[in-house]
Amino acid sequence: MRRAARSALIVSALALAACASRPDHWYRAASTPDQANSDEHYCRTEATQVARARSRVDANILNDRNVGHDFGSASLYRSDLNINRGEQLAAEERVNIRELIRACMADQGYRLVRDD
Repeated sequence: MRRAARSALIVSALALAACASRPDHWYRAASTPDQANSDEHYCRTEATQVARARSRVDANILNDRNVGHDFGSASLYRSDLNINRGEQLAAEERVNIRELIRACMADQGYRLVRDD
């Protein structure tokens, strides 16, 4: 009985993972999949450049704040809270890229189709 339940759990988890891994795609009437891929590649390239520029500015601001005064033991700028600012900036950059791609594709008349 336990073996059957475990097998059923594994099969359902794999089925769920397969459904979740289906990619979304962009749709615009009268556009071929190749044109949509080309437009998405363009938007991704532009979004990456913009988001990385923003991240560099944010990193420079963070460095300027950390180089100055010692803000004391309870400072948010110290590593007392186990916050890795580099990881946080990278996560924000990924979110920015995703949002910029969506805006760029929407500006070109595409809509995101989810394969649910």
